[in-house]
Amino acid sequence: MSQFTSFSSVRIPTKESNLFTLLDDLTYEVGYEWSGEFITVHDWFQTNFASTPLIVKAFWNAWDYRWILWSVLHDYLFSKSKTLYDFQRANDIFYEAIQVTWTPRWIAIIFYLWVSVWKYYHYMKKRFV
Repeated sequence: MSQFTSFSSVRIPTKESNLFTLLDDLTYEVGYEWSGEFITVHDWFQTNFASTPLIVKAFWNAWDYRWILWSVLHDYLFSKSKTLYDFQRANDIFYEAIQVTWTPRWIAIIFYLWVSVWKYYHYMKKRFV
């Protein structure tokens, strides 16, 4: 089973910056344990978690460490994506990461559908504008 292998802390937004800042590296092993495929989000990576669906925010604690783990991972992968395949792979890894953290399945499905549709829309918009 996949797993987050390291994560320590994140700096919360301040008056000066509305971004969350990773204070230590976050490492995620993709696919299954001992797969050898690791994604490392290096410290000082910043995100605003802007694409979180409002319906989920209504029922989920935004300060839950699991939320931070998957959001940082997805935002990092999305920022590195250049093709539609890269965007979809980011979404698939995001969905896997949600399930790894023992999150209710309905939350995982809503998040996955949200990022798949929302991010696809932005990808196509950026591509044809």
